Amino acid sequence: MLEGHSLAKPLSTARAAVSNGSRLHAKGIDGRTRDARRFRDLVASFAASLGGEAALNEADKALVRNKAPRV
Repeated sequence: MLEGHSLAKPLSTARAAVSNGSRLHAKGIDGRTRDARRFRDLVASFAASLGGEAALNEADKALVRNKAPRV
C-alpha cells in the first residue's frame, strides 16, 4: 500500500515544548516569574524524592509536574 513511499524521520525539533525542556508546564509557565521559579523548585524537589529526574520516565515526570501547585 505504501510501496515506493518512505516515511520522513521525525525531527528532534518537532517535539512538544514540555518534552524537550524549553517549557516547564503545558499551561504556559515559562520560568521567568517568582511563581515559575517556585514551581520549578517544587518539581525538582518532588523528582529528587523519587530518585531524581533522570530516574523518572515521561509519565512520572508528567505526574510530578501536575502535582506541583501552580501558585
